[in-house]
Amino acid sequence: MVHSADGGGHGPRPPACFTAGTAPVARLFADPRAEEEAYLAATGFFPIMHCLAIRRDVAAAHPGLPMALFTAFNTAKEMALAELALGNVLRVSLPWIVAETARQTAMMGGDPWPYGFGRNRAEIAAMIGFAEADGLVDGALAAEALFAEDCLGT
Repeated sequence: MVHSADGGGHGPRPPACFTAGTAPVARLFADPRAEEEAYLAATGFFPIMHCLAIRRDVAAAHPGLPMALFTAFNTAKEMALAELALGNVLRVSLPWIVAETARQTAMMGGDPWPYGFGRNRAEIAAMIGFAEADGLVDGALAAEALFAEDCLGT
């Protein structure tokens, strides 16, 4: 994670001005991975990277769509993770990728990117709490209200 000293923001990749040394930016943490692992150990959360959203009117018009999309994305993720774990031919040019995949999978409870409501409910509730504290949402919002009913069992 890189943070701009002039308040210009933060992100997962260093901006070009950071790598070129042409702007006043510095790492927020000296060892970002250690900080991320400590946060995971303390909270059980590894920040959700992406969220798939469907407008309520579209989901209502196509009742099977939310679960079909969940299933499709979950299947694709499982295929990608299985590829990383194969040691016969490396899928990326990182020499210890198979061992690193096993380490991360163990550290993250068997699935480094859990999909679905059940595995993410606590983190979603925490994010709602942060949004409430920051004044981004009014009143209490249940995590269940953000999911299509047929996806609550995922």
